[in-house]
Amino acid sequence: MLEAARDYAIIKILGFGDGGCNTVQGMAPCDVPGVELITINSDATRFQCLCGVTPIELGNLNSLEASDQLLESIQGSDLLFLTAGMGGVTGTNVISAVAKIAQKIEIPLTIALVTEPFNSEGESRTVAAENGISELAKTCRHINRFAMR
Repeated sequence: MLEAARDYAIIKILGFGDGGCNTVQGMAPCDVPGVELITINSDATRFQCLCGVTPIELGNLNSLEASDQLLESIQGSDLLFLTAGMGGVTGTNVISAVAKIAQKIEIPLTIALVTEPFNSEGESRTVAAENGISELAKTCRHINRFAMR
């Protein structure tokens, strides 16, 4: 069955972990037509749901349920913007998992916008961020990195 032609792109912006969710929630008041905003975090108590933002809470889901929910959230997209603060658990790990899913289902363009940890956050977060960015680079077309020195 052929999909009907359309004259617009389906754009989704996903924020992962505290840093990514804060970024996406900051976009909510802009209310850009045709852009879906989605926040993904592992801690439901951290959610501050704003109108126009679809939250996904991963805390109580097993990995299969989480993969299904993440796949459903990006299915049909033409363009994905993924954003996270790297070095923590949710942002660093889940952003790469979603980029892999996007590649597998052949989403045409996936772009990541990530922040590196502040120097004061310690070497372990910096190493985790570097490892996460390296993993993300395997499946994401373009990564914009922002140093938070």
